Amino acid sequence: MTELKQEEKSVRPVYVRRHSPSMFGPILLISVGVYFLLQNLGIVSNLNWVAALQLWPLLLVFGGINIIVRQAPRPFGSLLSLIVALLTVAVFGYVLLSSSDTVFSRFGITPSVPELHREPIEYSADVSSADVRIDFGAPGADLYALSDSASVIKGEVTYGNRLNFDASSAGSKATIDLATEDAGGFVFNPATWFSWNEAQRWDIGLSPDVSLDLRLGVNSGAVDLDMRGLQVTYLDMNGGSGHAQVVMADGDYDAAFDLGSGSVTMTLPASGRHEIEINSGSGSVTIHLPDSMQLRMEVNRGSGGFNAGGRLNQIDNDEDNPVWETEGYGDSANQLTLVIRQGSGSINVKSGN
Repeated sequence: MTELKQEEKSVRPVYVRRHSPSMFGPILLISVGVYFLLQNLGIVSNLNWVAALQLWPLLLVFGGINIIVRQAPRPFGSLLSLIVALLTVAVFGYVLLSSSDTVFSRFGITPSVPELHREPIEYSADVSSADVRIDFGAPGADLYALSDSASVIKGEVTYGNRLNFDASSAGSKATIDLATEDAGGFVFNPATWFSWNEAQRWDIGLSPDVSLDLRLGVNSGAVDLDMRGLQVTYLDMNGGSGHAQVVMADGDYDAAFDLGSGSVTMTLPASGRHEIEINSGSGSVTIHLPDSMQLRMEVNRGSGGFNAGGRLNQIDNDEDNPVWETEGYGDSANQLTLVIRQGSGSINVKSGN
């Protein structure tokens, strides 16, 4: 009995310190909901989201302060958290409802917005072939075959920080490199998002009289790549988050596509012999198969949906690596072997011109 009493005396209650409930998240969600509700009802309009998004780092500051004040004993922690939440709502509410031209100038602040430049580019040379590498900028781009022009490349480019345009020739071959240095500050400064949305698209023409080895990079801007009429000897395209509309050139050449999160609509060549590899990402891919082209398609299935269309017959029923062919593939002068490594995005094959 004595031992039991000693054990009972040695047991001490354990107190768990609980932090004060946070008011920051609930108040913030309620306020954002009220903002959108008032806008949908027409009570407020033209909220200054550009300025508000520029102040997004303040959310990290207020969130950190909220974590600190919650360490105070109850009920002071919750009260201080409420004050921080109301202060956050007041600051962002003031910015949202203020004029875009005066919200920062009232405090003597001039936010940095990148200056955009528009510049013509052109290169002419007496060559029969060219290696061309183009990394398209954020505004998006249109690429096409030039008409009535002796230039190997000609167009206009919009850029922010710096334009890199290098062109040279050796013998009968030209080398062209076109890119911009616009990545710095783009992701973290939302003011640049709206600047790029208002910027003019790239306008790029290539010579139809020169054999082209093309290396194209797509970033966040949507691109329309119409290669009809070009003499393509090889095509390599890296996709980004922007939508890509691609019309491939006819002729005998191979191609490789390494796609990203942006959706892609691709029209295959109407004539010639080709081997094309597609590594699809999370974006959807739509492939248009012309009536004149015969196709063999080998697929390494991913997690996305897949539709082979009506012209293709499945000749290998392997669940993970199925194979399809059109009826006249083996005997046709116009045939294409398409190897697809599918990601999480859907793939849809459509037949017809």
